[in-house]
Amino acid sequence: MASERQMWKFTSPTVIQHESGFSLELQGGSWHEPMGLNPIATPEMNVQDTAKLIREGMLFAMKNSAASASGYRMSDSGTSRKQTAMPRPKRPATGRTLSLRKKTSA
Repeated sequence: MASERQMWKFTSPTVIQHESGFSLELQGGSWHEPMGLNPIATPEMNVQDTAKLIREGMLFAMKNSAASASGYRMSDSGTSRKQTAMPRPKRPATGRTLSLRKKTSA
């Protein structure tokens, strides 16, 4: 059986390709935290094969991506930039909470 490295290859920093012809394109984020992916399947692939290849491809890309390892990520425009800590958006203080109650019959 061929190793994972032989089955997958990077064709660019944002595209990996399987030996079957399946490709996975990173459209945003990083390989460790993708914001957008574009799977490109061959016509003879079924949904199960496509899902399996997406999982395998993501594992390969996370383990082997020099861009991810060095802290670079793709911006939404498709250009790489140094990743910086982004502050979490603050929630507005409304003082209200949401409670879920079981509906009782009358």
